Amino acid sequence: MVRLSLLPLSGMFIFGGKKKKKSWAEVFQELAKKYDLPVEIIEALDDAHVSHNGYIEFIKRMDPEGKIERVKKY
Repeated sequence: MVRLSLLPLSGMFIFGGKKKKKSWAEVFQELAKKYDLPVEIIEALDDAHVSHNGYIEFIKRMDPEGKIERVKKY
């Protein structure tokens, strides 16, 4: 009978232990360094993502009042 370890299933690795998750600030710093852009630009690009509802949610953010009804008319 082969005994299997449950450590890989729980996120533990044999060598090195559990991986540390990076904070968003660290990820933004890495992307800014990689693409030679200011961190503010990377944060603005993060805010401009398209949600599962598609472009309507993206355009709703551009409306001063944030009303989705006005956006759906167009």
